[in-house]
Amino acid sequence: MRQTEQTGPRGLFLWQLLLLAYGAGIVALRDPLMGAVGLAVLGLCIRSGDPVRFRPLPLLAVFVLGFCLAAVRLPAQPEIPAWIIERERVELSGLVVEAEQRPEGAWRLILDDLACLREDGAHETLPGRLVLSWHYPPRPPAPGARLTTSTRVYPQGGFRNFGGADFTFYWQTRGAFWRAYARGDAATLEAPGVLGIWARRLALVERLSALAPKGQAGALVTALLAGDRSGLSQESVERLRAAALAHTLALSGLHLAMAVGLGAALALAVGRVRPATYLRLPLPRLAVLMAAPLALLYVWLGGASHSLLRAALMFAAFGFMLWRGRRGAFLDGLFLALAVLLLLSPLSLFDLGLRMSALAVAGIIVGAPYFDRLAGRLSERLIPAERARFLLRWPLCILGVSLCANLALLPLTLQAFGEVPLGLVWNLFWLPLMQVWLMPLGLAALVPLALGLDGAAAWLLWLASLPAEALFALLARADASGLLVVLTGVRPLWPAMLGAWLLAVWFFLPRRPLAVLGLCFALLAGPVVLAGYEERRERVAVELIDVGQGLAVLVEGPGGARLLLDAGGLASRTFDVGRAVVVPRLTLNRDPRLDVLAVSHADRDHAGGAAAVVRALRVGGFAWNGRDGEAHSLRELLPLLDARGVDSRVVTAGERIDLGRELRLDVLHPAPDFAGRGSNDGSLVLRLVWRGRPLALLPGDVERAGIRALLDAGSELSADLLVLPHHGAAGSLSPALLDAVAPRIAAAGTGWLNQWNFPSCAVREALGARGVPLYDTGAYGAVRVTWDGPDAAPSVRTFLAGPAPREPCAERPRRRTSGEREGDI
Repeated sequence: MRQTEQTGPRGLFLWQLLLLAYGAGIVALRDPLMGAVGLAVLGLCIRSGDPVRFRPLPLLAVFVLGFCLAAVRLPAQPEIPAWIIERERVELSGLVVEAEQRPEGAWRLILDDLACLREDGAHETLPGRLVLSWHYPPRPPAPGARLTTSTRVYPQGGFRNFGGADFTFYWQTRGAFWRAYARGDAATLEAPGVLGIWARRLALVERLSALAPKGQAGALVTALLAGDRSGLSQESVERLRAAALAHTLALSGLHLAMAVGLGAALALAVGRVRPATYLRLPLPRLAVLMAAPLALLYVWLGGASHSLLRAALMFAAFGFMLWRGRRGAFLDGLFLALAVLLLLSPLSLFDLGLRMSALAVAGIIVGAPYFDRLAGRLSERLIPAERARFLLRWPLCILGVSLCANLALLPLTLQAFGEVPLGLVWNLFWLPLMQVWLMPLGLAALVPLALGLDGAAAWLLWLASLPAEALFALLARADASGLLVVLTGVRPLWPAMLGAWLLAVWFFLPRRPLAVLGLCFALLAGPVVLAGYEERRERVAVELIDVGQGLAVLVEGPGGARLLLDAGGLASRTFDVGRAVVVPRLTLNRDPRLDVLAVSHADRDHAGGAAAVVRALRVGGFAWNGRDGEAHSLRELLPLLDARGVDSRVVTAGERIDLGRELRLDVLHPAPDFAGRGSNDGSLVLRLVWRGRPLALLPGDVERAGIRALLDAGSELSADLLVLPHHGAAGSLSPALLDAVAPRIAAAGTGWLNQWNFPSCAVREALGARGVPLYDTGAYGAVRVTWDGPDAAPSVRTFLAGPAPREPCAERPRRRTSGEREGDI
């Protein structure tokens, strides 16, 4: 093949271009349009940059190969057994194949070889794997152990929203179709058949944790050395995240690079002592030989997690290319590692961790040399003494590497998390201390620990923890001063992401063709134009966001007006539904703003996620019922609203919330003098009206007393859409209310296979008797009802094409829900 002269970075080889086409074929399994556009963009780049190497048929062939291999490897979803749908408690037994430590004393285990003993004595086996969340286990689990616990098994599912992360598909790619929960000694490890090497690691990590200093600094040392994050508090994790340091917690290439760097340093030391060694083994080869055992040792110490194994494979590929003396060894090594991974496991491309690792490494490989040259020039100008220049050059190189990695990751970070920490400068402070102090001293402590010299090991671990103590003290001060800032950005659609990366590629192309540049701007501008068009349409939409067992209703009006009623919430210290589910939905290709945030009442499943919404978005106003202000979910929210300068307003029956363009929400309940029992009956009841036409009735969690007061007030209640009171609980069933509203559509915010079996069977039957279709988020995922004009009929769109299985309406004793009594209103 004819070689072309290049003035910029070396181009890609043909096999590397084919690997990109192969990856596009894998992507097409999940999104055919995205995969096809990716292939077309790749072909255009090759055709414009190097026409000689443009071969459409091989590109198309490997694209089809990638699609077919991914389709063959994707495990089929098994049928859900009736006893799981009925939420029967079973004795579950499974073999631990993966064990990951998480903050707040939690573990995430993946179990295989699943067996279940049912209440009637029947034995059942489950296909595939199960993800078990185990909080505060008596002793650390390890791969190879058999775990037994009494629990309920659930199918993977939930939080199924338009443009959101599809957790069900991700776990399907890993063959895990089920999930379960355990706490404390509710689960046991039966005669752990742990391999000797893993048993030794567990014993070492346990001693390491016991000898490390108490507190968060010692917990951070243990997390960075061995991946044991169970001792870290959620507050510490959040502060590290806000300081753009969360990437240091996941053992990956950053940590493995330190072990590899130690091997390279040993190779340099050998050369200093015996220069003749380089005649037999050049420095790159000697560095590879010295680094390999240290890297394997660190992979073992870190528990051979997915991220560490990926990093080890990448470093092995880099070492292979260095051994061969290849120019561009790191870029070739990255492609070689990806080729091995994607050929062995095509579905690993859907792993967010792999995509982030590959992008970060690519950004460093491409951009770091420029920053290195810039740092060299600056150090030469500012520091006359040559030996002292490293004092400036080294920190600048670290900052440049972090900047390159974060810029490469920016589109994916925004798409996955919707936020960008502004604390990149903390990397300049922390990474050098971590590289030259904490990690070397921590790893050095393993030597006396292995020799039984606990006193020496504890002293070294204390020394290693000193920079961690300083870090947490500084982060606490910065947090108290409001300096730990995390920006919420627009979550890009995939064309904008592709456009951003293509623009970076165009910058490094030798010829920089204008056709590719035009395509970049078309891809970047397309989603912006789409968002502007959507905002200007004469249309109203009501969307029930899937927040699990809770409620979050998004109202969108003409001119881009948006109101959010409630924001869901779960009883979890480590998972905030507002930040993880609601905010990403609100920022999908939209400016992070909200005209009005309203909370129907103070219960956690309605108001628990509201604080995260206020922290992340620009909120124009807040409306609530003025009751239960001391409730846990409002104790953080109300002061936060004051701190952000958000206008807070208590609304009662007879008032309205105006959204502009003749779209309003009439407040029907509670009246100022209403004194119902419990927070549910005091819920706001809102009626959405557009140009005089009633579109939707949003009654929160009102139960019998509240519904009776609403009916007695004589308010007009008719509407096309009824969001069922109290998630469709039988205690909120009122035939009189259903007749007064006379809805065309009913919807409810529920969790899939929730413990109350919402919507209740009585509500389902009442709606069925009236011919009203029911859409609940538990069965359908997100539910979106749209009116394309004031006189248009409502149209319904759901995340799932058909309903997921619900618990059947069996005739059996059932625990009554709050406020439920015999009889109907």
